[in-house]
Amino acid sequence: MDEDIFRAMDSGAKSYLLKDTPEDELAMTIRAVHAGQEKLAPKLAERLALRQKRPELSQREVEVLQLLVRGRSNKEIGSSLFITEDTVKAHLKTLFVKLGVQDRTDAAITAIRQGIVHLK
Repeated sequence: MDEDIFRAMDSGAKSYLLKDTPEDELAMTIRAVHAGQEKLAPKLAERLALRQKRPELSQREVEVLQLLVRGRSNKEIGSSLFITEDTVKAHLKTLFVKLGVQDRTDAAITAIRQGIVHLK
């Protein structure tokens, strides 16, 4: 969901409300947007700020993550990308640092939550 909100805001949306938004807040938000203001609930604004702090990953790191999320072993990842298993391990170490995680599972979960990769 965070990635959908980020994309909407990045595409020019001025507000994003959840379906349980009270009527008075809905009306206030409509007025604010009509007046040219952006309006986000504090929780959403905080989540978007965290999303924007996401580390920059190389194309190869994203490819490794995509295969990792699909449950591939280091050997399988290396074979798919035509790189050695040691190179895969090096990419994973770098990814763990960039994502602030400790292991493959955390890397996969974080990559999905942050919208870096998607389940297909």
